[in-house]
Amino acid sequence: MVDHHFHIDVAGRVTERGELRRMRSRLSGKLWEELSDAEHQAFPGDCEAQVSQGLTASHAAEHLAASDKGIVMLRRLLQQQLDAVASGQDPAGVGFDPEVPPVRFDAGNDLVPAP
Repeated sequence: MVDHHFHIDVAGRVTERGELRRMRSRLSGKLWEELSDAEHQAFPGDCEAQVSQGLTASHAAEHLAASDKGIVMLRRLLQQQLDAVASGQDPAGVGFDPEVPPVRFDAGNDLVPAP
């Protein structure tokens, strides 16, 4: 039997307990899990986008074409990062130096330098 459940984990560098929860996106003051079914349908988010795609497809039967170059590039990049971690290196975009301040993100896709 195949398990099609999923779990989303969020990690962040915070200075006090509960800070990460306060940073989460809200719709009319409600967190995603507090929205009604009607609100989820009217304002779909990441979960709805992922679930609506259906079960994980088998890539063995794929026939990628030239227009799928981005998919191939992304998969190669991900494999390179998995190989790096397997060989004891840090993956791209991850740093473990406690002297380097964290990069702070506001809601949306805008990068805001740490103060």
